[in-house]
Amino acid sequence: LGGRAALGTGGGSGLGRAICEGFSPFGARVAVVDVDGTAAEDVARSLQATGGGAIAIRCDVSDPHQAEKTVA
Repeated sequence: LGGRAALGTGGGSGLGRAICEGFSPFGARVAVVDVDGTAAEDVARSLQATGGGAIAIRCDVSDPHQAEKTVA
């Protein structure tokens, strides 16, 4: 997955976090997306600490405008 991007919604905890953590070792750049920005930042820092490319994005994906902005 080197050079590809993965966007993990609900990435701050639970299954969303596990999905983000699953993409990272395979070289994907991961956008950790969660309504809880602090949780997303914690996960992104954890992925970065292990050499992964990750960013945190605070987003409520139930809001179409926020979701569109995040994907863009």
